[in-house]
Amino acid sequence: MEKITGKTKSGFEFSVPDGLSNDFRFVKAYRNYKSKDPEKQVDGICDMISAVFSDETEEERFYQHIARTYGDESGRVPADKVIFEINEITDIIHDDVKN
Repeated sequence: MEKITGKTKSGFEFSVPDGLSNDFRFVKAYRNYKSKDPEKQVDGICDMISAVFSDETEEERFYQHIARTYGDESGRVPADKVIFEINEITDIIHDDVKN
């Protein structure tokens, strides 16, 4: 299976299956994330992350990167930075699909 690879501005390197943006689970998650309903937004972002990082190890690597790059000494993962980074990743995925 082909992969789309990329790197966020903060340096996180990722590789996702080609065709992810056409996966209905991802489309549904994205739609919920863009909802005006705050509960759907939270569910949507969580589901998007699960769709992008189908492997738990990759998802944890993503969180570790966020904690190291944006977090404090506690090791917490700032939610706003997770959203920022996942938006950047989905933009990269969509740009790759267009080209």
